[in-house]
Amino acid sequence: MKDNDYIEKTLGKVKHVEPSPFLFTRIESKIQSIANSTITMKKAMIGIGLTCALVLLNLVVSSSNSTDLTSNSTNLLEEFNMNTSNQLYHE
Repeated sequence: MKDNDYIEKTLGKVKHVEPSPFLFTRIESKIQSIANSTITMKKAMIGIGLTCALVLLNLVVSSSNSTDLTSNSTNLLEEFNMNTSNQLYHE
């Protein structure tokens, strides 16, 4: 109960602040200007093209590195005479 009384007392000391009379109209005009902005077809096509190019570049790089990494890791495991099978028990 003491916590609630402390909170009530503290909130009672808070003064209410009056906003400027034109604040709401400024906020509305900013929201309206953002809502009215449009993306041109040219910008959309450039974005789609760059995204596709990035995905293709990612596929090319990852496919070329996967074979190199597999062979390098296999060679390293064989050099250290480590077991490369996933068999848990030797039967």
